[in-house]
Amino acid sequence: MRQVKTLGQVLAALKAERDENTCREDFRPTEALAIGERLVKMLKPEAEKRREATQGRPKKGAKKTGGKLPPVSKTRDAVGEAVGMSGSTYANAKAMLAAADADPSLRPIVVKLDETGSVAVTLRSAIAGPSSRFCVGLSMRSSGVQ
Repeated sequence: MRQVKTLGQVLAALKAERDENTCREDFRPTEALAIGERLVKMLKPEAEKRREATQGRPKKGAKKTGGKLPPVSKTRDAVGEAVGMSGSTYANAKAMLAAADADPSLRPIVVKLDETGSVAVTLRSAIAGPSSRFCVGLSMRSSGVQ
C-alpha cells in the first residue's frame, strides 16, 4: 500500500490507477463516482484549510503575494480529472446518483447511466423524457434541499 501526503501525490496515484486501467474496460460512471467519493474524503480537510486561510483580511505582517496568483482549482475539478471526467460532468453524475438515492423510482436512470457510459446523454434523456420527477429531484439536490 502506497502512502501519500500531498494533494499532488494523491492525484498522481489516482491518475496512475486510471491509466493502468486502459487495458481493461473503462470505469462505469457509478464506479468513477465511488472512487471520487473516497478522494473527496481525503481532499476535504486540505480544501478546508485552504478556504480558512483565505477568509477575511490578511493578517498583519503577512507576506504579500502580488497580483498574479496561480489558478484555483475546485475539489470537484481535481476529483473529476482523477476519475477521467470534467468537474461539471462529475457533479452532474453525482447529482443524478443522489436524486436516484432520494427517490428509488429514479433508479432506472442510474442503470441507464452505466449502460450508456455517458453522463451527458443520460442527463439529456432524463430531462427530456417522461420522468419529470428527475428534474425536480435534481434541482432539489443541487440547491441543497433534502
